[in-house]
Amino acid sequence: MPRNISTAELEDVLKTAKRELVEQEWECLNNTWASLPQTHFHRTRLKSVKNIEDVKTIVFNALGIMPTFIFLNEIFHKYDYIGPYRAIEKGLLILYQLITGATIPAMEKFIPSSMFQKISHEFWITHMDELDTYLDMKLKSMFSLPIIRTVSAHLNNLDDFKGITMYLDGYDNQVDYSLLRQ
Repeated sequence: MPRNISTAELEDVLKTAKRELVEQEWECLNNTWASLPQTHFHRTRLKSVKNIEDVKTIVFNALGIMPTFIFLNEIFHKYDYIGPYRAIEKGLLILYQLITGATIPAMEKFIPSSMFQKISHEFWITHMDELDTYLDMKLKSMFSLPIIRTVSAHLNNLDDFKGITMYLDGYDNQVDYSLLRQ
C-alpha cells in the first residue's frame, strides 16, 4: 500500500527536481561568450554593423538578456558565418529580423542585403537539420521534466485534477473579448 507523502516532502522533491533541471540543462548560463576559430578570411578588415545599437535595443527589449545570450552562445555560434562583421552582431541581426519581420531588402540599413541574405540562408537553410535536431532536443528537456509536472500538479491542482500535468490555454483571434467583460 502506498504511503501518504506530506506536502513538505513533495515540495522538497519539487525543489530538488528543479535544481537538477537547472544544473543539467541550464549550465550554459555559466559559460562565457563563445568564440569560434575563424574559417572565413575576408579581404577587408572587421566592420561594425551600421545602427547596431538600434538592433540591440529592439532585441533586448523584446527578448531580454537571457534568451539573447542563449541564442547567440548556444545556437548561433556553432558556425562561422560569411561576412566581415562581428559574429555576435550577425546573430543579433538574425534575431532582429525574426522579431521585427523585416524583409531582406529592409536589412540594408545595417549591412548589404546580399550579405544578410547569405548569412540568413546559411543559418536557416544550410544548417536547418542540425538546428531542428538541437532545438527539438532542448525544447523537450530544458523547461520541465515529468517529475516536476507530476509533483506540481499534485501540489497545485484542485482535488479532481491532481493527475493533470498540462494546461492548455488559447486565444481565438475571431472572438471579441471586450464583449465578455460587459
